[in-house]
Amino acid sequence: MAATKRNAMLIEETPFYVYRLIDGDVTAYVGKGSGRRLHNQMRTFRLAGEIIKRFKRERDAYAYERKMIAELVPTLNRHPGGNGARLQKTRYRRDAFDMLIAKIGTRAYAARLVLACAKAAPHLVDLSKLDVAYGSRC
Repeated sequence: MAATKRNAMLIEETPFYVYRLIDGDVTAYVGKGSGRRLHNQMRTFRLAGEIIKRFKRERDAYAYERKMIAELVPTLNRHPGGNGARLQKTRYRRDAFDMLIAKIGTRAYAARLVLACAKAAPHLVDLSKLDVAYGSRC
């Protein structure tokens, strides 16, 4: 009874851990978890597992996970750890060109481009067709 209470207190104080899944005598996977993560992974991969070390802070657990992956080189890890599996959302930053196209549209942009070319080299562009198609919107 006292051991269970002590284990519960330890888990509350250090909720994050780094674990490994073992295939025979080889470390197959190293990961960071909390709660029942190790149990679920053991069931999913049908491998034995153990908690290597517990941590109070998640970032410390991620750092240790990265260190253990580099040290043990497990066969199932595809990322170097330390939150490596989560893809960072790349925010698409629209440049001035994209914003102009969104504002005036592709047809008007094409017309403006042709007009700019006509100013630079009038002998190459027939403006009569452009004027009829796009008029004064350009």
